[in-house]
Amino acid sequence: MRSMARGESEFGMESLPLEALVQVFRERGEEYFRKRYARPYLMVVGVPDIESDWLDPKTVESQVIEKVPGDANAGQRRVIPVVKTNRNAFASRITIGRAKNNDIVIRASKVSKLHAAILPADRSDRYELMDMGSANGTRLNDVRLPPREAAPLVNNDRIGLWRYEFEFRLPESILHMVKVLA
Repeated sequence: MRSMARGESEFGMESLPLEALVQVFRERGEEYFRKRYARPYLMVVGVPDIESDWLDPKTVESQVIEKVPGDANAGQRRVIPVVKTNRNAFASRITIGRAKNNDIVIRASKVSKLHAAILPADRSDRYELMDMGSANGTRLNDVRLPPREAAPLVNNDRIGLWRYEFEFRLPESILHMVKVLA
């Protein structure tokens, strides 16, 4: 078993514990936090069971790590920043998929290479979700999205990619959660 990359969780995606954001808030304060973490996040609320053969065994990034026995909530306190990287050519969207050139990478065989995209809408605090023609579809609040049609995202919307479930959280929502936990 290879060691995990920085920020990579046992669920085949880069994420960080919500507790790390709480620690930054405690150490640096609200003003710093607002400036540094002014972005939406995907909060991990559901991941596939390891038994469902969810990782592609043919990729270098694949790994199988057993979950802690009795930890039914593993991954629920992890968040993924919704940010643009320099890994792909789509300047106007934040891409999600299995391929390494996506902004948000989920290394699971049932997640398409280019599965979905989050598009900043007309204002900085508005976003849309689009399925990019994925084989297993993208769900928004348990409704499968038509391919290549954008749907508005609001705070606490549920996003489903194969057996992964996320909550879309705007910056103020994350700040509120961090304040409560601090």
